[in-house]
Amino acid sequence: SNSSQMKSNNNSSNNSDSKIPSEKYKLQYNNSLTENNETNINWENIEYIYENIFIAWQTMQVDLTDQKVSSEIINKYNSDLNGIANSIIQQNKESTMINYFNLYADICDIVKYISKENNLLNLYYAKLYLLNAYTLSESKKWNEMYESVANSESYFKNSYNEKTEGANSKDVNQSKYNEKIAMSLSNLKDSINLNDKNIFYIQYKNVMQMLCSY
Repeated sequence: SNSSQMKSNNNSSNNSDSKIPSEKYKLQYNNSLTENNETNINWENIEYIYENIFIAWQTMQVDLTDQKVSSEIINKYNSDLNGIANSIIQQNKESTMINYFNLYADICDIVKYISKENNLLNLYYAKLYLLNAYTLSESKKWNEMYESVANSESYFKNSYNEKTEGANSKDVNQSKYNEKIAMSLSNLKDSINLNDKNIFYIQYKNVMQMLCSY
């Protein structure tokens, strides 16, 4: 099972033009919502993840305010945090998935606002579209899932192409890992044609784990 969680460290940046390190606002792989048994969802674990996000957000909000991130973006994040809390209270799986997706979309807006690194932004959007496909899987919207994974694949390729172009020398191991992720995304996209949610989950977990450790 799986969810996505944002983590913040405690090192603040006081320069609004600074480039954020990829580990500072990071999508992490966590167990929670992709349960094969729809009646056996670990809501205590989901609540624990939410509490960690909420605690981290208190520090991050100060950091982002210092970096002159717009109040509209910050307020949207606060609103989506409240949406997650309501979904957890209601123990509504689909609503919780959608609200976690909305929260990560907010993170992408934050990264876009404070970072000039195109490869980093492309990587965040690759995760966002992959997460969207996962969210759509609950209602089995196969065509939209396929398009979303295709978008994820495109953003990921843009991400490592930018890295390669900016590198002084080619890292063979990294190049092979990039190819492995790209191939896994392609396989995930093809698996959607089977119209089987459980098969999709198995491959989704594998790809998201790789992207989150990238």
